[in-house]
Amino acid sequence: MNNLTQYLFQNRTPLTLKSERWKDIPGFEGSYQVSNLGRVKSLDGFVPHNRCGKQFVKGRILRQNIKKHYNHFTEDYMVILQVTLMLENRRYEFSVRRLVYAAFKDPSVLSNNKRMVVSKDGDGYNCQLNNLKAIDNSEKQKRILSNGRVLNNLAWMDHRTFKPTYSLWKPVHRCNLKGKILATYPSIVIAAKTEGYYEKGITDAAKDTIPKTV
Repeated sequence: MNNLTQYLFQNRTPLTLKSERWKDIPGFEGSYQVSNLGRVKSLDGFVPHNRCGKQFVKGRILRQNIKKHYNHFTEDYMVILQVTLMLENRRYEFSVRRLVYAAFKDPSVLSNNKRMVVSKDGDGYNCQLNNLKAIDNSEKQKRILSNGRVLNNLAWMDHRTFKPTYSLWKPVHRCNLKGKILATYPSIVIAAKTEGYYEKGITDAAKDTIPKTV
């Protein structure tokens, strides 16, 4: 959906929407709740006040901030919805999808930075519970590659510039039975292709591990 007014997070009515369920945000119980539709609200309560000591504040649906991270490869943006929560005069910023997943699925994602909560359909504006899943760093990289969000370096790099392992670059000599060098090759691979032998046979000969016959 391109029109943001069609997304539920834009609806700031205090009324509970159809099929909407609310749960306390872990660590902010009694102060904030998040819904399965991706909305966040503060609860009625008292907050510190310089003159009155405490002041009653009515709960409200929070405005969500849109953070856009530009991708130079795809030339578009990755969208993250964030909200700011206040607790004991301290300010906390969270991604909305992380709050939704923490409240309804697994509270540990709020403290585990190695796990990410992503939108299944890739739409950062859609933070509904049924569109979220938690992934680790390995899954994140696979997801980025499969979605074409970054170049697969191994696919486009010139393989001729790759530096092979040391054993492949180590020179190998072909000798006669008296030990006289007949030919020298820059690597076992080239020697095998030139002479028509198996690489393992050359390796075994170099290590003197070929079985001896009596």
